[in-house]
Amino acid sequence: MTAKDKAIDLYHKYYTTLLPNVRMRKGIAIQHALIAVDELLGHEAKHTSLKPLNHEAEFNLEKWAKDYWLQVKQELLNLQNNV
Repeated sequence: MTAKDKAIDLYHKYYTTLLPNVRMRKGIAIQHALIAVDELLGHEAKHTSLKPLNHEAEFNLEKWAKDYWLQVKQELLNLQNNV
């Protein structure tokens, strides 16, 4: 799933659970999705202190995951600017 697709997916998951006011719902859904991404990014930062068996492979996976979630966050911020 692309970062943009994931951002839209997270947005829609929160959007459907919120208030009936559509304009408010959009903003709140994006804020909730940003909180979720920030939590994942924070978890990734804490996880990097572990020493994996294959340090290079683990580092590449963590870098890819962090880059992916940063892209998702950017897509959410792009959505937020269009609300």
